[in-house]
Order: sequence, then C-alpha cells, then structure tokens
Amino acid sequence: MEEKTLEIISIDESGISGTTGHSVYVFIFIHLKDYVSVSNHIIQIEKELKLGYIHRNEMSWRLRNKVARKLQILDFTVQAVVHQNPIFPDIAFKSSLLHILTDIHHAYRIFIDGNKNREYKTQINKLLKSKNLKTYKIKFVNDISEATLRLADFIAGSIRSFLDNPDNTDAGTIFKTFEHKIIHIHKTK
Repeated sequence: MEEKTLEIISIDESGISGTTGHSVYVFIFIHLKDYVSVSNHIIQIEKELKLGYIHRNEMSWRLRNKVARKLQILDFTVQAVVHQNPIFPDIAFKSSLLHILTDIHHAYRIFIDGNKNREYKTQINKLLKSKNLKTYKIKFVNDISEATLRLADFIAGSIRSFLDNPDNTDAGTIFKTFEHKIIHIHKTK
C-alpha cells in the first residue's frame, strides 16, 4: 500500500523596498510524513511559549530564535524556490509549483496559504494533471487555522529575511537552524 504523505505549500512575499527596489518571493514546499504529530507539536510549542499562534513578523529576533530552535527538531524537510524581483507573482507561483513538484508523484493533500478563487484552484489542478501528479485534496486555508502552514510561513520568512540581508547575524542564525532541513533551494533570475 502506498504511504500517504501530506505536502504543505506556503507562499511568502516581501514587498519591494522603497530604498533599494529589492524584492524576494519565496515559495516553500514542506514535506511531512506524520502530519498529526507535527501539527500537535507546533500547537504545543505555541502553548509552551504562550503565543496565540506563531507569526514570525510579529516576533522579536530573540523569540524567533527560540521558536526556530523548537521547530527545527520536528520531522519535516523543505524545498524552496526563490524569485528576485518577480514582475508577475502568478507566473512565479506556477513556475515554482512545477519546479518543486517534479519529484512528487502522489500527494495525499496540499494546503496552500491564502484565500484564492475557484479559477486559481482549477489552474493548479490542470497544472498537476499535466504533470501526471495525483492529489486527493487541494485546500486554501488561513495559517491561523492550520499549524503546519504556520511552520511553512515561519521558514519562508526566515529564508527570505536571510536572503534580503545576509549580513544580519540574527537572520543568519535562524537560517542556519533550519539549514539541515532544507533539501533544495532553487534560485531563479
């Protein structure tokens, strides 16, 4: 019997900097074999640290570092596609999805962070079908309601922060915390 895995997709974008015009779009794909265990651990970490929920942008560097050390022991791996100054985010999303999914043949469920319209979901299904990828459920959800998307969002933000400013010691420390989980980062031009 084929093992069911849960694939989590999260998109994290930085705005275009007013001073440098720099923008990084990070597309994260998190592979989980034990969805329930990872979800429960994330919720436990949030309770332990007295957080309503993990939201990286609302945390100090000290708290981000503490959260990263707790998250990095969970059982998951990460693939990322990084776009510099994407002109068309929808095209970047589709090309990222195609790049990441080339190694996947079967996904039990895919969660995508955000609220998209039906046409968007139809396009993704067509994209998956064109690559002969079988998935049982694609669901667009808010990260507040899905613990594993909070993990994906935290890691996407950490990668983006490090790439935006590699000289930032705090960003570098957190990136290194997750480095052993990252199996691939593809940078586009």
